[in-house]
Amino acid sequence: SDNVLNPLTQTVDKASTTVTFIPSGSSWVGDSYTVSGEVTVTSPGSGVPTGTVTVRDDTGETCAANLVEGAWSCFLSSSGAAGTRTLTAVYEGDANYAGSSGSTTHQVTTVATTLALTDEPDPSVVGGAVTLTATATAETGGGSPTGTVSFSIGTTPLGSAELVSSGTNKSEAVLVTTQIPFGTHTITATYPGDGRFAGSTATAEHTASKRETTTLVMGSDTALVVGDTVTVTVRVEDTSPGASSMPTGTVSVSVSPTDQGT
Repeated sequence: SDNVLNPLTQTVDKASTTVTFIPSGSSWVGDSYTVSGEVTVTSPGSGVPTGTVTVRDDTGETCAANLVEGAWSCFLSSSGAAGTRTLTAVYEGDANYAGSSGSTTHQVTTVATTLALTDEPDPSVVGGAVTLTATATAETGGGSPTGTVSFSIGTTPLGSAELVSSGTNKSEAVLVTTQIPFGTHTITATYPGDGRFAGSTATAEHTASKRETTTLVMGSDTALVVGDTVTVTVRVEDTSPGASSMPTGTVSVSVSPTDQGT
């Protein structure tokens, strides 16, 4: 009899794959950063996968890359708030290799700043104009800080000013105030930061002296005899620089020599 060969059906599955990330450092808020990794074939499979890897973080940022010799690389944005983000890379597979995915975390940080405060002139006089300059300096490469700096003595606000770029990684906020009271005080400049830059503070000791005055005494030119009463007018004037103010208080008048009356 004739031998009959039955057809043999064999199923060949796609080779399994694994997606891995290459570790990377942190990035600053607002910057783009590189994410990269590899798609490898799981034993007993062999060969080099082809196709596309798509990366997504938990804020919705995405990027995609074609495999080159099993490796992939693309750029993600660090927009949004600082914090730890979970990244997921998905390999879609190809005709011979099954899809797979892998995850890692990435740290997005704010740019550190330092704040310096100057006060000119120091000492000043009560009511005189004092220029407060706060200089915010960011980490190298971080850019010029933005936002507002507030100035205060204790819990008493003096005012605030916007930061303006003054050079590489540096900005200044300038406030001119006449509100510093008599005495020695600690002035505090506070930069709260913004979405990209971390906050910082600085202090400066400042002394405001009392304003200088001159006193003018005006009396009668008429000759007097003992026992007469005379009216004397006293004028006290503010002679300190800047906007003058009206002196207040009491004036004592005396006669010299003292044995001649008061």
